[in-house]
Amino acid sequence: MSWRWDLALFGVVCAVPAVAVALVDPESGLAVALGALLAISVGIPPRRRRRIATLAAGVVVGVGFVVGSIVGPWAWIAVPALLIGTFGAVRMSEGAAVGRVVLFLGLPLFAAGFSFAGELATTATIAAVLAATCAFAWLVSLAWPERIEPAPPAQPREPPAHYTLRLGLVGGIAAVIGYASGWSHVGWAPAAGMLVMRPDPGVALERSIGRTVSVVGGAVLALLLTTATSSAVVYAIAVLAVLAIAGGTQSSRWYVSGGYATFLALSLFWYSSAPSVDTALGGERIVATGVGVGLALLLGPGYELVVRRRQKA
Repeated sequence: MSWRWDLALFGVVCAVPAVAVALVDPESGLAVALGALLAISVGIPPRRRRRIATLAAGVVVGVGFVVGSIVGPWAWIAVPALLIGTFGAVRMSEGAAVGRVVLFLGLPLFAAGFSFAGELATTATIAAVLAATCAFAWLVSLAWPERIEPAPPAQPREPPAHYTLRLGLVGGIAAVIGYASGWSHVGWAPAAGMLVMRPDPGVALERSIGRTVSVVGGAVLALLLTTATSSAVVYAIAVLAVLAIAGGTQSSRWYVSGGYATFLALSLFWYSSAPSVDTALGGERIVATGVGVGLALLLGPGYELVVRRRQKA
């Protein structure tokens, strides 16, 4: 884990709209905070001209979320669409920078849209909030000075086709399990698996551990908050704290943003029903994360281990 005060300040400024809304309506404030969290997760690219990626992330994720909710009612359409989308997203990522946004954020949130099957009005509203909060964060990011741009990351060591197929299988199998199990949020498992999956097996392993631990922690904190109080001031302070911490730890090697998202999402779901919250929903979140992460480990580091043993033999 690492901490950067400048990014923590960025998180605080991005939190201003969510805090203002939470003081009036905590439920809506939590929804706005989820959009701000997306913007914070993108960070502040070194060059100002590249910071448009924050706005692009809001639009891409919002559109993917809406489309996912449209196809979500029919598993026989949703799962093939996810597989086809995986191949398209990986191909896009080889070119323009927006392609990487589609691959690493848009595709998992397309799968997350399955959880809102047929709820077009809800997902359209969420998409509008995402776009608005990311637009605000983009404008805020322009105030930060430019930095020296780091060298581009090394290319994956394996053929892209192998990774593409396995990424699609992680999302597809997780979605099938969600539909077959009758989960209320079918999209949580495929989204979790695709968010931690990376071509480098070491990175995938670290992200899997980080997401699992942080999701459990976020669920516990959300339960404690929603059963303890319904005070708008307390929720506004919680939103400010979470987004500030999310900003300050954004550059960490460990992938813990899933914990922040879990805290905000479950607090949102549980706020109206507190103090008698539906703890089964938190359990479903944890189990779905375990399914998605387990598949990512099996088809990521597990696959790599099998290949290495065969090559050694």
